[in-house]
Order: sequence, then structure tokens, then C-alpha cells
Amino acid sequence: INAEYMGKSHILMDNERARALFEAGGALLCLDVPEGTHFGIDMFECEAGPRFRGVKMIPPGAHFVHWRPVARTGEAGLKAGVFVYLSPGQVEVRKWDPVGETIVRVPDAESAALASAVRGFQFDSQLGAYPLDSHDKWAALMRYVTAATVAALEFASGNSEPQWQRPYADLPARGPPASVRHSAASTTLWAMDKSAALRLLLDSHWHGDPLLLLGELQFCFADFVLGENLLSFEHWKKLLALLCGCDEALKWYPSLFLDFLDVLTIQLHEAPLDFFACDLSQDNFLTHILKGFLEVLESATTEPQLQARGSALRRWLVSKFGWIPPDDDADDEPTVVSDVGSDCETPLRCNVASE
Repeated sequence: INAEYMGKSHILMDNERARALFEAGGALLCLDVPEGTHFGIDMFECEAGPRFRGVKMIPPGAHFVHWRPVARTGEAGLKAGVFVYLSPGQVEVRKWDPVGETIVRVPDAESAALASAVRGFQFDSQLGAYPLDSHDKWAALMRYVTAATVAALEFASGNSEPQWQRPYADLPARGPPASVRHSAASTTLWAMDKSAALRLLLDSHWHGDPLLLLGELQFCFADFVLGENLLSFEHWKKLLALLCGCDEALKWYPSLFLDFLDVLTIQLHEAPLDFFACDLSQDNFLTHILKGFLEVLESATTEPQLQARGSALRRWLVSKFGWIPPDDDADDEPTVVSDVGSDCETPLRCNVASE
């Protein structure tokens, strides 16, 4: 994902339209951000100037605010970020913490007064306009990330030192959890078909709502691509392995898998063209789980709409990436899908970030 400077992508508009967008959208006020800090929101980044105080006209929804401090020597530090969910007209107020080199919340009373000042246009000339011309791409990447998703997975508020550990779902490994009665045969089936694990997790972690699962998948994808969070990358791999490792669940939750195919395709659109061919990626976990998943999708017992979507995904992978499915017949040992990719590098994150 290419970072661009806010200001290069401004859409020219008259004052009336600008005011309407300001009132309908949200705003992010960030006080005391040091000059020269690399500061961004979603897929865009800028270098903070001496008068920089945040961003205005932000479309409602989930957003990722990220920054990278810069030392006096000009050397950039580690990247950090935070997800926020903005309602129409909401003003999120943060300030720079020089100790933790991060942005933190301010006390409620001070926040309310500052938010009122933003709505009164007192900070208008110090707020950069959100780059609306590419918002559609961000909205597609975050389609299922709700306010509840952000509230459940974001770091504790007010923490001045970002923690990379997020409260993601604890996905089952090779066999059923101890709380589930099982035989040797069911344990083998559990490893071969992740449908039972998916149903268990949907009920226990995502409250029976498949869209919450897709929201978590999109959340961790954005967190590792933009926030460079390796733990989110690991969780993204596990979620893909869970969904792509299902067989029977395609009959139970056809709508979930149709939506999942949309999410996966949008995410793969952000991968470089040599993703499946370059040295780092050609033998990565995704090539193996995609092969098995597409075979299940295109089988005679799968619902026709899913069959068609699976075939379309295969054609797109071949057309865009020149994808060639791996030859798994060379391996004598069976592959347990839940453990695929546990030791692999982070090719997608690395390639996308440098694209």
C-alpha cells in the first residue's frame, strides 16, 4: 500500500461542500505532535509541520491512525498506531506523549472543550483534509469492521505505551478443546475439516454472528499491513487457515463464505504482482491453503454459487499473479491446516509495505 502525503490528494471543492463534509464527517485533533513526525490516517501519510493539529472531514467508520517519531538526527523510529471509530460529527481528541512517543487520550472535560472548539472552526486552518479520493478502497478493506470490533480489539485507552498483544480469539489447534467430548475419529476429522472448530468459535467468540469474524479478519489485516504488527499477521494467517480449511461449513454458512471470498479478493488486490512468484512468497502458507480451499469450492457437492465464485477466484489468481498451485503430492505426510504457516516469514506484509 503506497503512502501518500495528505494535501497531494485533496479534492477541489467550494466552501459549501467543504462545510457539509466537515459537519457530516468526523475529525481527529492531535495536539503537540512534534514537527517532522510521520503521521498518517488509513492509507495516507504526511510529515507533520509546525502547525499540524490533525485531520478533518473524515468519513464515518473505522480508521487507523498511525505515526512514526523522527529523532533529531532524522532517523525514523518504530511505527505505532491506533484504531478509532468515528460517528458523524464526532471529534476524537488526542495529544502527543513525548515519553512513550505515542498519542494518548486527554481528560474528558478538556476533550469536550477542545471538541467544541473544533466544531466552531477554531482549529480549521490547522487540520488537514482527509484524502477522500481513495476512501472507497479503504472502506472496502474495512467493510465489516464495526464500532464493536474496534472496542473489543483496540488497546486499553490512555495507555501511553502501545502494546502489540490484542485480545484476538484463541483458535483451536490440532484437536478439539478439552471441554468438547471427542473420539479418535472425531479428533482426526477435526484436523482435516475445520468446520466444527468454526461453528464452535462462531458461538463462543463471535456470538453467532459471522460478520464479526470477517470484521476481525479485516482488522488484523490492516493492523499488520499498516501498523506492522506481527502478532496481527499471525492471527490473520490463523483465520485464513480456519476458513480455508472448512468443508462441511460451506453448506452450513454459504453466505459467510461468499462474503469471505469478497474480503480475501480485496485483500489480495493489495499484494504485489510477484507475490506468488518471488523467493519470499512462492512457497508461503497461502499457496497451500488456497489450493485445498479452491478444490473444495469447485467440488460437485458445493453450492453452485460458491462453485462459480471459486472458479472465478482461481482464474483471477492465474490472470493477475500467474499463480500455479503447489504440488503437494510430493509430501508423504498429511498437512494439518491449522498449523500451516506457523514458522513462515511475513511476505505479504513486507511486499505490500514496500510496493
